[in-house]
Amino acid sequence: DEIQPIKKNAKFFTQKQLEDLKFDALKMHKKNRLDKAVNYYKKLIKYGLKDTEVFLNLYQIYKQQVRIKDSYIIYKIIIKDTNFSYEELTIDFLSFLLNNETLELANEIVIESYNHNKSNERVISFYSKLLIERNKTNLALNLLKKGLEKNPSSVIILCNVGYILQSLRKFDLAISYYKKALIIKPEDYLVLFNIATCYEEIFDFASAIDHYKKSLKRKSNNPEAYRALGNIYFN
Repeated sequence: DEIQPIKKNAKFFTQKQLEDLKFDALKMHKKNRLDKAVNYYKKLIKYGLKDTEVFLNLYQIYKQQVRIKDSYIIYKIIIKDTNFSYEELTIDFLSFLLNNETLELANEIVIESYNHNKSNERVISFYSKLLIERNKTNLALNLLKKGLEKNPSSVIILCNVGYILQSLRKFDLAISYYKKALIIKPEDYLVLFNIATCYEEIFDFASAIDHYKKSLKRKSNNPEAYRALGNIYFN
């Protein structure tokens, strides 16, 4: 299972030798000899092989071993040096960090994502939902509002803020955020439905009926909207 020692100077290392080293690394990984695999993967990176599979495999091992700092370093390399989906990788890494109660680093990554030149709306939305599941609603709300400072026309972020405010029973505020989203995307049946549910909660039944009907015009096969209208009419 041993490989030949590699030379310190990368320019003497041929592509064939790199491929052989990668083969050995994958073999060790498959055998679950993770320390050996990590050693080979690190050598491949050191000698300049920019291989997405190598990066991702090392990232997965570091996560498995709960090596927070090392997994973060590889995460940044993957973002910088490969075409792997920024969104997919960041969502995966945030889940890992939250599962290990590493909130500070997770928050830092989300804030960094506001300035990322690729789509970050799903990242912010996903992370806010993870925080809510962990009863960190205020933190989720603050991060979403920071996202709106960078991207005030994001329907996804506006709706997430509305959803959190609605869950906190701040219905008037929730409606104001939903309506901002509606200005940008007036045909969104779900935004209209959410506005209707807020109006229903504050006993403004006329407005609730109006928005349920508008929602049904956009999407007629919405049984929840029909059920809500029935409850208003017959209760």
